[in-house]
Amino acid sequence: MPSRRILKLASRIQFLITNAIQRELHDPRVGFVTILRVEPTEDLREAKVYFSVFGDEGVKSRTEHALHQATGFIQREVAQNLHTRVTPKLMFILDDTQDKISRVEKLIEDAVESDRKNKDQRSESPSESEEDSVD
Repeated sequence: MPSRRILKLASRIQFLITNAIQRELHDPRVGFVTILRVEPTEDLREAKVYFSVFGDEGVKSRTEHALHQATGFIQREVAQNLHTRVTPKLMFILDDTQDKISRVEKLIEDAVESDRKNKDQRSESPSESEEDSVD
Protein backbone atom coordinates (compact mmCIF):
# COMPACT_ATOMS: atom_id res chain seq x y z
CA MET A 1 0.00 0.00 0.00
CA PRO A 2 1.52 3.35 -1.03
CA SER A 3 2.06 5.96 1.63
CA ARG A 4 -0.34 8.84 2.04
CA ARG A 5 2.29 11.20 0.59
CA ILE A 6 2.58 9.07 -2.57
CA LEU A 7 -1.22 8.93 -2.90
CA LYS A 8 -1.48 12.71 -2.59
CA LEU A 9 1.27 13.21 -5.17
CA ALA A 10 -0.44 10.72 -7.50
CA SER A 11 -3.66 12.69 -7.22
CA ARG A 12 -1.84 15.97 -7.88
CA ILE A 13 0.01 14.49 -10.87
CA GLN A 14 -3.28 13.19 -12.27
CA PHE A 15 -4.81 16.67 -11.95
CA LEU A 16 -1.81 18.33 -13.60
CA ILE A 17 -1.75 15.86 -16.49
CA THR A 18 -5.47 16.27 -17.07
CA ASN A 19 -5.09 20.04 -17.00
CA ALA A 20 -2.14 19.96 -19.41
CA ILE A 21 -4.00 17.76 -21.89
CA GLN A 22 -7.23 19.77 -21.77
CA ARG A 23 -5.81 23.29 -21.71
CA GLU A 24 -2.30 23.21 -23.16
CA LEU A 25 -2.09 20.31 -25.60
CA HIS A 26 -3.54 21.42 -28.94
CA ASP A 27 -3.03 18.22 -30.90
CA PRO A 28 -5.97 17.31 -33.18
CA ARG A 29 -5.08 13.61 -32.83
CA VAL A 30 -5.99 13.63 -29.14
CA GLY A 31 -9.54 12.41 -28.67
CA PHE A 32 -11.72 12.53 -25.57
CA VAL A 33 -9.17 11.36 -22.97
CA THR A 34 -9.81 10.48 -19.36
CA ILE A 35 -6.87 10.03 -17.00
CA LEU A 36 -8.03 7.14 -14.83
CA ARG A 37 -5.18 6.85 -12.35
CA VAL A 38 -1.50 7.56 -11.80
CA GLU A 39 0.78 5.05 -10.07
CA PRO A 40 4.13 6.62 -9.12
CA THR A 41 6.95 4.49 -7.79
CA GLU A 42 8.01 4.99 -4.16
CA ASP A 43 11.10 6.98 -5.21
CA LEU A 44 9.01 9.11 -7.63
CA ARG A 45 11.36 8.36 -10.53
CA GLU A 46 8.57 6.93 -12.71
CA ALA A 47 4.81 7.08 -12.87
CA LYS A 48 2.42 4.94 -14.87
CA VAL A 49 -0.44 7.03 -16.23
CA TYR A 50 -3.51 4.96 -17.10
CA PHE A 51 -5.92 6.58 -19.52
CA SER A 52 -8.98 5.72 -21.56
CA VAL A 53 -10.23 7.20 -24.79
CA PHE A 54 -13.80 7.45 -26.02
CA GLY A 55 -14.07 6.26 -29.60
CA ASP A 56 -13.16 3.47 -31.97
CA GLU A 57 -9.79 1.74 -32.31
CA GLY A 58 -8.49 4.34 -34.77
CA VAL A 59 -9.18 7.21 -32.37
CA LYS A 60 -7.59 5.28 -29.51
CA SER A 61 -4.49 4.51 -31.55
CA ARG A 62 -4.05 8.12 -32.73
CA THR A 63 -4.57 9.45 -29.22
CA GLU A 64 -2.11 6.96 -27.70
CA HIS A 65 0.50 7.90 -30.30
CA ALA A 66 -0.07 11.64 -29.72
CA LEU A 67 0.26 11.25 -25.94
CA HIS A 68 3.49 9.30 -26.31
CA GLN A 69 4.88 12.06 -28.53
CA ALA A 70 3.71 14.77 -26.10
CA THR A 71 5.13 13.04 -23.02
CA GLY A 72 8.02 15.51 -22.71
CA PHE A 73 5.70 18.50 -22.93
CA ILE A 74 3.26 17.04 -20.38
CA GLN A 75 6.12 16.06 -18.08
CA ARG A 76 7.50 19.60 -18.22
CA GLU A 77 4.06 21.00 -17.31
CA VAL A 78 3.89 18.60 -14.35
CA ALA A 79 7.42 19.53 -13.24
CA GLN A 80 6.64 23.26 -13.26
CA ASN A 81 3.62 22.80 -11.01
CA LEU A 82 4.50 19.80 -8.84
CA HIS A 83 7.29 21.48 -6.84
CA THR A 84 9.23 18.34 -5.94
CA ARG A 85 12.94 17.63 -6.22
CA VAL A 86 12.34 14.83 -8.71
CA THR A 87 9.73 14.79 -11.46
CA PRO A 88 8.60 11.29 -12.38
CA LYS A 89 9.13 10.00 -15.89
CA LEU A 90 5.61 9.52 -17.25
CA MET A 91 4.59 6.33 -19.03
CA PHE A 92 1.16 6.46 -20.69
CA ILE A 93 -0.75 3.18 -20.72
CA LEU A 94 -4.07 2.73 -22.52
CA ASP A 95 -6.50 1.10 -20.11
CA ASP A 96 -9.14 -0.84 -22.01
CA THR A 97 -10.80 -2.30 -18.90
CA GLN A 98 -14.00 -0.35 -19.55
CA ASP A 99 -14.20 -1.77 -23.08
CA LYS A 100 -13.84 -5.30 -21.71
CA ILE A 101 -16.55 -4.63 -19.11
CA SER A 102 -18.86 -3.28 -21.82
CA ARG A 103 -18.30 -6.37 -23.99
CA VAL A 104 -19.04 -8.72 -21.07
CA GLU A 105 -22.18 -6.75 -20.16
CA LYS A 106 -23.33 -6.95 -23.80
CA LEU A 107 -22.75 -10.71 -23.86
CA ILE A 108 -24.75 -11.10 -20.64
CA GLU A 109 -27.60 -8.97 -22.02
CA ASP A 110 -27.62 -11.03 -25.23
CA ALA A 111 -27.69 -14.29 -23.25
CA VAL A 112 -30.56 -13.07 -21.05
CA GLU A 113 -32.52 -11.93 -24.12
CA SER A 114 -31.89 -15.28 -25.81
CA ASP A 115 -33.09 -17.13 -22.69
CA ARG A 116 -36.19 -14.96 -22.55
CA LYS A 117 -37.01 -15.67 -26.22
CA ASN A 118 -36.47 -19.41 -25.76
CA LYS A 119 -38.69 -19.43 -22.68
CA ASP A 120 -41.42 -17.50 -24.51
CA GLN A 121 -41.26 -19.92 -27.46
CA ARG A 122 -41.55 -22.91 -25.13
CA SER A 123 -44.54 -21.44 -23.32
CA GLU A 124 -46.31 -20.65 -26.63
CA SER A 125 -45.94 -24.14 -28.16
CA PRO A 126 -48.17 -26.84 -26.71
CA SER A 127 -46.40 -29.48 -24.67
CA GLU A 128 -46.24 -33.07 -25.84
CA SER A 129 -48.35 -34.32 -22.95
CA GLU A 130 -51.22 -32.00 -23.96
CA GLU A 131 -51.03 -33.28 -27.55
CA ASP A 132 -51.20 -36.91 -26.37
CA SER A 133 -54.30 -36.26 -24.26
CA VAL A 134 -56.12 -34.63 -27.19
CA ASP A 135 -55.80 -37.78 -29.35
